[in-house]
Amino acid sequence: MKNLLAALKQFEDIEIKASSFDFISIPENVSVDFSDVRSLAGILKSLTFIELKTCNQKRVTIPDFRNFFFAITENEIIASELLGDRHIVVLHNKITGDKLVTTIPEIINRANSKNWQLSVSLGSREV
Repeated sequence: MKNLLAALKQFEDIEIKASSFDFISIPENVSVDFSDVRSLAGILKSLTFIELKTCNQKRVTIPDFRNFFFAITENEIIASELLGDRHIVVLHNKITGDKLVTTIPEIINRANSKNWQLSVSLGSREV
């Protein structure tokens, strides 16, 4: 992962966090050596970065996934903006097995409500 993120930064001037995606889709005909940053440069454009959002809610409708409630992080939004069509979101209903491939811009455009929040981490108590 470290080399992949380094290659994105070095060769495409794209800086994203590892938390902005869950999986990488690699075309079958592409060979990848994740241990070599230079070799990654040649295949970066062929990779698709996938964020997975799952639910196990009966209220989620098929095939449009209406009533699916989930969060999108700032890091996911930034990755989507920087990677463009190389960043997708897969919505997966664990109950039905249905999946919907979409993008963060499509999700934001479809949202009937948006509640912004701030996630914080309180540091250790100093004595």
